[in-house]
Amino acid sequence: MILNYLIKSKILVLVRNMQNKKIEKIKFKYLFDKLYNPVYCTGAFGGVTPKNEVVLNFFMERQPIPYSETRQINKDGSLGNIIEVEPENDLHTVDIVRYVETGVIMDLETAKEIHAWLGENIEALMKGN
Repeated sequence: MILNYLIKSKILVLVRNMQNKKIEKIKFKYLFDKLYNPVYCTGAFGGVTPKNEVVLNFFMERQPIPYSETRQINKDGSLGNIIEVEPENDLHTVDIVRYVETGVIMDLETAKEIHAWLGENIEALMKGN
């Protein structure tokens, strides 16, 4: 299973530290925070921190939503054309909002393990698996 790669190096350390005991298997139990809520991601921004850790902030890109819009009312009572939008659009600039909802900070070893895990999953997707 591809997910197992993420924990491989840390488990080897655990097993080495318990050499006097015979370990035949290990069970992982997952606990989810009550606020756990997966979010859609269209990109990420980050880099290396001053403490040599990797920071990765996930964002979702979209066009900005106006604060307000004013529309005409047609003679039949239906909504007509937009006559004013706040803020006013600059015709020479395209605005894109990058909404950052979550991020992670990790050490180098964890970053390398996640990199390998992502590579394996991308390869599986490309093969149609």
